[in-house]
Amino acid sequence: MKNYKSITYRLPRCQVFQEYLSLNTLPDTFLWKWILFALIAFSIGITAFFLKVASDKIGEEREKFVSELLMKSEMTYAYLWHVGMPLILILIGSSLVIWFEPSATGSGIPEVIGYLNGVHLPNIFTPKVYVAKVISVICSVASGLPLGPEGPMIHIGGAVGAAVEYNNPLFRKIVPWYHFKNQEDKRHFVLGGVAAGVAAAFNAPIGGLAFAWEEISTFWDGKTSWMILFACMVAAYSTNLLLSIAAAPAEAGSFNRNTILFYVPSVSSLGVLIFIPAIIIGLVGGILAVIFTWIALGLGKLRKRYLQNRVLKLVDTCLLVIVFMTIGFYFPYAFPCHELPSTSRVNPEYSQLIFNDSDNELLLPSKWICPDGTYNDMALLSFSSGHNIIRILLQHDNVNLFSYSTLFAFLIYYFLFAAWSAGGIAVACGFVVPMLTVGALYGRIFGKVMIEILALNDYNTPGMYSLLGAAAFFAGVTRLSVSLTIIMIELSGDVLLAFPLMVSIMVAKNVADYIVHPLYHEQLALKGVPYLDQPSNLHGLESLTVSNVMTDNVVVLQEVENIGTLKSVMERYDFSSFPVVGEGLIYKGIIHRNELNILLSCKDLFIKNKIDLTTKIMSWREYKSLLDDGDAKKILPDLSPEELENYIDLVPYINTGMYSVPTKFLLKDAYELFRTLGLTHLMVINKKNELVGVITRKDLLGENIALKREKKKVKIRSRIKGMINSIKDREGSSRNFSLN
Repeated sequence: MKNYKSITYRLPRCQVFQEYLSLNTLPDTFLWKWILFALIAFSIGITAFFLKVASDKIGEEREKFVSELLMKSEMTYAYLWHVGMPLILILIGSSLVIWFEPSATGSGIPEVIGYLNGVHLPNIFTPKVYVAKVISVICSVASGLPLGPEGPMIHIGGAVGAAVEYNNPLFRKIVPWYHFKNQEDKRHFVLGGVAAGVAAAFNAPIGGLAFAWEEISTFWDGKTSWMILFACMVAAYSTNLLLSIAAAPAEAGSFNRNTILFYVPSVSSLGVLIFIPAIIIGLVGGILAVIFTWIALGLGKLRKRYLQNRVLKLVDTCLLVIVFMTIGFYFPYAFPCHELPSTSRVNPEYSQLIFNDSDNELLLPSKWICPDGTYNDMALLSFSSGHNIIRILLQHDNVNLFSYSTLFAFLIYYFLFAAWSAGGIAVACGFVVPMLTVGALYGRIFGKVMIEILALNDYNTPGMYSLLGAAAFFAGVTRLSVSLTIIMIELSGDVLLAFPLMVSIMVAKNVADYIVHPLYHEQLALKGVPYLDQPSNLHGLESLTVSNVMTDNVVVLQEVENIGTLKSVMERYDFSSFPVVGEGLIYKGIIHRNELNILLSCKDLFIKNKIDLTTKIMSWREYKSLLDDGDAKKILPDLSPEELENYIDLVPYINTGMYSVPTKFLLKDAYELFRTLGLTHLMVINKKNELVGVITRKDLLGENIALKREKKKVKIRSRIKGMINSIKDREGSSRNFSLN
């Protein structure tokens, strides 16, 4: 955890900056922000289109070739291709994230959450991450493993948004890049890219905005909400536009529901009794989500402990491919063939997923194992991609398309391997599709039961229960509520399901909340990232004050500091910032380590004696340009013995805008202040304005607060016990006195 620092989002409120503002007016970048948000969103739309088309094309060709070999009864070659092609794809995708760019591993959602929570996570939004992420996701999704592209699209969107910060010469000539070279604007662009990534992945613009607000962003700026929604719209529609051109060039620009990355059917009517099944589905989803989280976290801990070697990480990923694809290849042999259902019972929108237009038979995966006129329901599942499995399960017709045994067996098989994948395999991948698939499977089982109890009608179909199950399990794992409800409504296109979806999501979320933390937050803890959770999820904040958790042995600097002392302090302590005090420890402000490195490199700022007046003060433009120089601010300069005896006046460069609170300030209020304003430090002062302590992000972590709370309980109990013993002693003395 020591490797992570807090991000300083705001420009330093120092004397040189205030003087600059007094003489100059900051340029209006409002229009440029709109333009940049549009460019970011369109870039994400192009990326989503490329990712979708490439992964689908590779996956379809892989499945087609396997089916042709199976139809020719060339079982050995079919098996080798069925396992070998995914193995080659995973070798490519895994090698990229193991050797080329490790920061591209996984979905990237925990890292994005950590960054937008205020934690500096190095190298998570670089161009290398973007390239490795896109290629690795294409390989992992096309391989046929229980993985999806939706999660990585969030990380990819953040990387596109962060690209505004990079010093591109061409970009700099067109855009006033200098004014966006700060962490506050970078955070806004990253947040917009993340929301646009969700919108492009699910074709859910409003859901993208809600997801960024609910799950991703800790500090929400209302001024950028409209820009982020605009970015979500541009990303979703640009993706649809490109997909429509690819699907039917003659009808380019004609959007329809078949061009989006993910689609589920809607219902035409709804009954009030749906809320009882919605509650039950939510309960089951919450319990399954807890088990899923436990397995994924357990495997993640084992991988972190034993799979540090890069080759072992690659072997682990390849082993997953071999086992999963082998079981999936031979699974249909354990299940009987069934008579083909009537075409009239199949939803026309989905007939292409199950039937060929020419002969009304099941697609090739079932024909190699079953005689004419029959099909194998397990083959239909085990030989289909994740998106197609969900689409088939969410159909409102074909009640008897899958048997109970097939659904239960595939649920266990898919659940275990999805948890294995979510436990940290070395490849760029997401788990939204596996989570929706698991939920849709147990929802379909529940739907078959309901059809046997009640008659089949518009509001009692297995597909509707599959949708509720998918939402419930997704909510149980991620703890999304508002945004997930909106996303599922946008996917189904039916507001009628809003309330039942909300009920299932709410029940699943509360059940899982009672037992275990969300998967993404647990993965952050596993990585040692100091994430600050919602105050409502922490206990004991109201009973503590800042003096209970603060660090009291504070390393401070003087307003006019000796160069030798300053360099010694910076070499001894690796703190990101240092408080500055006047005489008698009177708190004056704070200064960042990078700023000190710059000041020490400007030797013309040195003065001979502490009482001398400084002869030069850097202008804000000069100071800011040095702060933007990545090399200048990270290197502690070499100084001669004579220079170490000099002094430097820090007053013009001290950040006086850092918040401070009194010692009796409630910890709950301090926690909310720290989290919502994106602070890096919170100074604690006494009545004389003397610095007595400092609070950092690590002091506010849940485990530290729990430890301090227990210590306070021990002290209170000890004090009460002492008071009781004192009273007893006085009573005993009084009794002895009266007897005498």
